[in-house]
Amino acid sequence: MLGFASRVGRSTERRAFTLVELLVVIAIIAILVSMLLPAVNSARETARKLQCLSQVRQLGLAVIQHQGAHSRLPPGGFISPISEFAPPNCDKFFGSNVSACFDAFGVRGGPTYSWMVLILPFLEEAALYEQFDLKNRTPIYDLPQMPQANTVGSFLCPSDAADGRIFNGSGTPAASSGLQFAKGNYAAYVSPVHLNMHRILPAAFGGFEPGQSIGQRMARIKDGTTHTLAITEVRTLDREWDSRGVWSLPFPGASLLALDWHPFGNRVEAPYRPNQNYPLRFVQTPNANHLPDQLVACSDPDYAESQGMKCQRVTYFSSAPRSTHLGGVNCVALDNHAGFVSEDIDSYIFAYLISANDGQVSSVSEYME
Repeated sequence: MLGFASRVGRSTERRAFTLVELLVVIAIIAILVSMLLPAVNSARETARKLQCLSQVRQLGLAVIQHQGAHSRLPPGGFISPISEFAPPNCDKFFGSNVSACFDAFGVRGGPTYSWMVLILPFLEEAALYEQFDLKNRTPIYDLPQMPQANTVGSFLCPSDAADGRIFNGSGTPAASSGLQFAKGNYAAYVSPVHLNMHRILPAAFGGFEPGQSIGQRMARIKDGTTHTLAITEVRTLDREWDSRGVWSLPFPGASLLALDWHPFGNRVEAPYRPNQNYPLRFVQTPNANHLPDQLVACSDPDYAESQGMKCQRVTYFSSAPRSTHLGGVNCVALDNHAGFVSEDIDSYIFAYLISANDGQVSSVSEYME
């Protein structure tokens, strides 16, 4: 019996981990976790990128529905008649009075509503749309319900942190009023050159008549819907003075983009012919940080540059498409074909894809992943 008890006692005895063994196990787990995290983060970013692509395609569909309902594309902006504030021939300016042309593009008067306001009914946001007074042309700065302060889920890309970020009206008539403007992550092209040249050298959202809430007819898209880039992504900066991503305002970097590729000989005449010798350092290519975005305000240019989002307040006529995705931006053409456009795309080709009346036949989808 004593021998049996002794064997039972020995059989139930437990052996604990030594300190060395425990440290080895912890080290192995740490290595496995470190190997797994990049894959998890990559999978999450892939999912976010796909969601952003889905969003830009949804916006493209809303644009098509707007065109079907109004027989015209949405304009880049519902702004003051250009003659109210601008010098003569403002849409042909490369000269010293260029600031007055850009200032006339909505900042000084009129409703100052963006194209994104006009497609709200086609995104199940009819109630928000009704708070913008298109009938009486009430300026956005005077709307009693302040609809511009609302964040719209359809305008957000989850890869950016735009949700909850605001613009305080710096550089606009709202600068001292305490108004807030919500941000988003999408913008449309109005010209391959400058915003003020949208009538003669239009992109998808150019060619509209200031003072009216309608854009150009599809017949003016000479290149066809498959050959004309419409909407792409923009980033927001975590600063209230920065207007980039503001969905309700027709400003560069907010809801509008222009490439800043000058035509041959600076001749503002159709069809658009980009100058092959134009310095690339002046062109607003995807995710570019070599040329500042031209904004209504740029209070901390050093911080903006550190975030890969250079800015400058001089005149506001062009800005670059941007995203936090590795290597490019999501885009959609006027035929609603969406995809990922590399930041290494040939800039000369990119200019032709943006222009609506250059007569070239390259399909946007050829340059999408």
